[in-house]
Amino acid sequence: PDAEDLLQQLMPLVAQAFEELSKNYRSALDDRQALDFDDLESGAEKLLARDDIRTRWQNELDALLVDEFQDTNARQRRIVDALAGELAGRLFVVGDARQSIYRFRRADVTVFRSIQEEVKSAGGLVLDLDQTYRAHEPLLQATGDFLSEIMGTENDPTKPYYVPFSPLKANRKKSLEQMYAPHIELVFGTGEDAASARPVMARALAKRLLELKNEKQIQSWDEVALLFRASSGFSFYENALEELGIPFVTVAGRGFYERAEIRDVLNLLRALSDPQDDLAMAGLLRSPAFGLSDAALYLLRKQGKETIPYWQALQRDITMLDAPDQERAQRTVELLNHLLPQVDRIEVAELLKQLVDTTDYRAILAAEGESSAGGRLWRNLDKLIADAQTSGHVNVRDFLDYLTTLSDAGARESEAPADAQGAIRLMTIHKSKGLEFPVVVLADAGRERRSQSEQAYLLPEIGLALQLDSPSMLYRLVKWQDGLQDESESLRILYVALTRAKEKLIISGHATSTPKGEWKSPEWMGVMADLAQVDLKELVAQAGNPVILKTSSGCPVRAVAEVASEEIPIVSSESQSKPDDTKAESPLYKALFEASPESKTYDQPEETHPWRATGEGSHIPPGVIGQMVHKAIELWLFPGDTRLVPLLEAAVLNAGLSSSAQRAEAVRRALELLERLRTNPLWEEIQSSVEQRHEVPYSRMVGERSETGYIDLLFKNTSGWQIVDFKTDIIRSDAIRAELVNQYRFQMLRYEKAVETLLGQKPGVRICFLDDNGSANIIHVN
Repeated sequence: PDAEDLLQQLMPLVAQAFEELSKNYRSALDDRQALDFDDLESGAEKLLARDDIRTRWQNELDALLVDEFQDTNARQRRIVDALAGELAGRLFVVGDARQSIYRFRRADVTVFRSIQEEVKSAGGLVLDLDQTYRAHEPLLQATGDFLSEIMGTENDPTKPYYVPFSPLKANRKKSLEQMYAPHIELVFGTGEDAASARPVMARALAKRLLELKNEKQIQSWDEVALLFRASSGFSFYENALEELGIPFVTVAGRGFYERAEIRDVLNLLRALSDPQDDLAMAGLLRSPAFGLSDAALYLLRKQGKETIPYWQALQRDITMLDAPDQERAQRTVELLNHLLPQVDRIEVAELLKQLVDTTDYRAILAAEGESSAGGRLWRNLDKLIADAQTSGHVNVRDFLDYLTTLSDAGARESEAPADAQGAIRLMTIHKSKGLEFPVVVLADAGRERRSQSEQAYLLPEIGLALQLDSPSMLYRLVKWQDGLQDESESLRILYVALTRAKEKLIISGHATSTPKGEWKSPEWMGVMADLAQVDLKELVAQAGNPVILKTSSGCPVRAVAEVASEEIPIVSSESQSKPDDTKAESPLYKALFEASPESKTYDQPEETHPWRATGEGSHIPPGVIGQMVHKAIELWLFPGDTRLVPLLEAAVLNAGLSSSAQRAEAVRRALELLERLRTNPLWEEIQSSVEQRHEVPYSRMVGERSETGYIDLLFKNTSGWQIVDFKTDIIRSDAIRAELVNQYRFQMLRYEKAVETLLGQKPGVRICFLDDNGSANIIHVN
């Protein structure tokens, strides 16, 4: 009773506050002579309420077709009705209630369902278009078995927003020849809890995709799309794909400009634009580029009883800071004094480039980022500079406002791909609506939705309900009703995800252990595991070994689980690959490694890429082989490891080689060089090392000049630290070798000095020529 009384007292106040807010908002729009989207709809409805205007437009139209009608709301329906009028046969609407997934944009599936009933009652035509030209019959039957159980098949008159499943008929009876059953797969990653299981889940999926690529079920990576309920699961899969060398493009999510490394750089720009902006300046000082400690920020800000702006404090005495912070503060002042005079005088793109170069920000990202993500971080940085170049802005504030406008408008920028073609796409299910892909992965299918109460609910059929300390009956009713509608839409979102696949559907999710020693998988993953009668305890017990199960109608389903202990770090000593004779004897390995250039047994369908095409023929640019070999050595992958060939395939594809013959030859030659290294005594020396690091970034000051670079391999044995730099130059004479050693000597001495400066030890330095008269040759550099 107290809650009900309080609500009665509050509602007039809320109405008054709403009226005042609405008045101020309307005044702001009028001052700008602007209309929002709500104005456009309400204004159209008001105009069409006038007889003369409505009649005028009805006379203009012979027929009115509205597509995607399941995404409309009641007001939009009234606008359509006003335009169509009462003339029979004038209005045609097309839609699929099962695909109404935009409730957050006020779409109301009941509007579409009600017009269906009205047309039927009026004797109009309601035609079910139930034939699909997308999925083949076996896949359609298997997904139908899942969806019919999950969504149900019978209408519920008490829930007009609930849409039951209804089956489709496949125009195509068989899958593509290379795509064999089972056409639905369940891939589990396991762990003690979700935090430990979700990285395993992503890695297990990436591993399965590599297997499908090796089996030629996947011909090109752009045949694959990973669909997510929420973008929070992106990072697990991004890291796993990058770790295994699979190219990908993130199409949707929180957005490119919300990534941490991009936010940091934009904050530096804000501070440059206005050094008196203390919040931006604090972010600049604390950023990885400048690195002042929290204690330093406090001491700068609070000097005695004064509260000093940071930029002013940096001009004063800073001896209260410890030595490292004093050095960082002095460097900050020097850099800002160099950059500030150029703000709003040169293009933002050039300012960004100078900011990145003077702070060695690429090296910082490479050093601080995870081994599997460092490359993506600085590629994103390059994309930001390219975006600034495209914008053409000179004024920093204008550029920042431009980015804010993009964000406010809901624009989504993907991360920086090297090339969009030949890459797996990661996107939200909402983003995928209307699209189709040969292989669809419902990713992070075990993600648990947060159950939280809103401060207020507004339902058209009930009204406004506010959350009080003691919930009112109205609030409980509206929350319950909203939950039912949300759950119904969740089923429709699942329907959209599962019906994007043309050839194969993979469900990827996690499972966690219980105190009783059982295993459970939440949300969609758990439901589909139950429908396929997966015994999770047994599946986990035989981790890595797939089992074949069946749906209710007998369609086969493949299920496999991976356990956390199988996750392999990339650059630790444990990541070193061991030869596997069984894998090395596979037909794919033989075709790639043992075949001569003339045999061309690497039979991959021809793909044409106009970008960076090198032309037909067998010529391979030397730099391509070097890139492929260095990537494999960075991940310490050698012939016999199932991850190697897909990695090389991705590298050669990204290099833009235009024919399958070229790509086959490039992969064969890269494998040959890697095999030479593995049979050289140096390989065993590295294998037995105490510690090793790959692609080690360094940055040091040489006088007034900044020197940065990457060291191929740094490992520690009983003699101390050792540097190895790998070269793929073709050497066919002693003279060429001597010339190359002399050419690379200065580079190696720079590496030696960098390691000595950073570690306090003088390392051994070696060059490993991988193509020295048909073998690997180690040269010690003095």
